[in-house]
Amino acid sequence: MKILVADDELIMLESVCKILRHEEGLVLETARTGREAIEKAETFKPDLVIMDIKMPGINGLEALAEIRRLIPSAVFIILSAYDNFSYAQEAINLNVFSYLVKPINKSELLQIINKVRNRIEQIKRERQKDLELREKYKKIIPFIESEFLHNLVNGISRSQFYEYQKLLGFNFTSGFFLAISLLEETTNQNYDEYIYQVREYLVLLAENIRHLFKCFVGPLKTNPLTVFFPLAIDPGEDFKEILENYGQKILKHLPPGDIGRGIVLGLGEIYSDPTKVKQSYYEALQALNYSRWGERIVYYQDLPKSSCLLWEDQLLAYFQEGWNALSFGNSTKVQLLLDKLEFLLFQISEEHKDQILFHLLNFYFTSYRITKENYGLNLFVPSYERIATMFQSSNNLKKVFSLIAAEIKLMVNSVKENREKNINSVIREAKAIIDHNYDKHISLEELADMVNVSSFYLSRLFKEELGESFSEYITRLRMEKAIELLAKGQSVKECCFLVGYNDPNYFSRLFKKYFGVTPSDWARKQTGNE
Repeated sequence: MKILVADDELIMLESVCKILRHEEGLVLETARTGREAIEKAETFKPDLVIMDIKMPGINGLEALAEIRRLIPSAVFIILSAYDNFSYAQEAINLNVFSYLVKPINKSELLQIINKVRNRIEQIKRERQKDLELREKYKKIIPFIESEFLHNLVNGISRSQFYEYQKLLGFNFTSGFFLAISLLEETTNQNYDEYIYQVREYLVLLAENIRHLFKCFVGPLKTNPLTVFFPLAIDPGEDFKEILENYGQKILKHLPPGDIGRGIVLGLGEIYSDPTKVKQSYYEALQALNYSRWGERIVYYQDLPKSSCLLWEDQLLAYFQEGWNALSFGNSTKVQLLLDKLEFLLFQISEEHKDQILFHLLNFYFTSYRITKENYGLNLFVPSYERIATMFQSSNNLKKVFSLIAAEIKLMVNSVKENREKNINSVIREAKAIIDHNYDKHISLEELADMVNVSSFYLSRLFKEELGESFSEYITRLRMEKAIELLAKGQSVKECCFLVGYNDPNYFSRLFKKYFGVTPSDWARKQTGNE
């Protein structure tokens, strides 16, 4: 341990050094003034500084403050001929380890030196532990970012969104997606080598973007490359101006080389609702699809929004939601989306019938593929005759859709049964607790304690295993129970309290948001008293 002793009294300086000189493992340096102590500290780098307060010129406390700035990890002991409260108070402010009054007692000094040794060893251990934790964090942060991006694109709950912010270490209120496409020259003689160059260029470009902005980059070496930009913006700010700033700045900082001339940027819109950010991802990709030759930046908000494009966008959005719900066996949500799809399909002009049939065929086959992936090999295989039967009634869209909807319901029930058999034991236990206590207030933290896991891990498991967040699961369960109670003739107010809500007006708003009708309207519809 390196010790710097500073005192303007030579006798005191020598007596302290005499006590410490014979102690094993100590290296000593001395100073007679505050200024000399600072200069010696710069080169000697002491672990411990023993400093007299009253010295000519720069006093001991001033010298300690400067040495603290130079060597934050140093430990300080003050010497003084006076037991002065104001000195002691200032010493406390400087985080001094000990305050000794002259004359010094040998055993007391050695006892304090031993405590300092232990303190320095503790600091080293804590620093080492901190470095190890930081190193581990650095290693896992790419996985957290990747998982965050995956959830953003596939749908994220507000609670998950804020949990990820804590893990990632910064706050943001909104964001948007950027898709970067690089035109690939199929005429290039050595195509494999060219593709390698393209991928390496995209990796370099991703690094440049990371240096320009705080962002999360999707899988590298993919074309297109996707990037999410988190933002902290005020409601009154010009979103278009923000997007243009990002786009132009990226183009100005493209890595050198001829390949960069083929770069096209597609930018989705900015969203403040975390559950809607995924729309920006699909908008960015769609913007790329509408890029014209020579156009470097395409903003989704500038694309022409024809009525055809609007209904197709809405149709595909419903399909995507339906497929997500299907993959987790969420039969209630699938039924809701089928109802929305039915309503939308019959608002579309008859002239788009062929397009609708094509989309329905795609919806059916993709649903079958998702079901097979989540159910297993025992799933029925749709025969040509079966599919032909569905579409033979192509003149009657309502019948075609009803046949497909019936098949989708069978699929979601198959997935639901399979997932319930293979559900994670933690989620099975958590689900059982909620199922028996859905009418009571229960927080995610309380539930996590009951099943002996962290709230973040439980939240993630809910999304992975059930395809919905903890709060979404409770809401769905309560809504399903409410329907059962309404069907039995219970009043809206009674249903509200029986399923765990205290405010009938809030319950009615939530019910309408979930089912598209108020609970009283739903009850009248079921009894035929419309």
